[in-house]
Amino acid sequence: MNKIELEFTQLVREFKKTIFSVCYFFSDDPSEVDDLFQEVLINLCPAPVIPY
Repeated sequence: MNKIELEFTQLVREFKKTIFSVCYFFSDDPSEVDDLFQEVLINLCPAPVIPY
């Protein structure tokens, strides 16, 4: 893992409960909450760096 991936992973671990809380605000269905959580992570994830 590179530095950006490590920092992102650390932030996800640090704010996981908060993100889940916000997702539960929008839905009570655990399956939908998991989908929302994934969507949040996808939107927060930094774009991969492609070397030329």
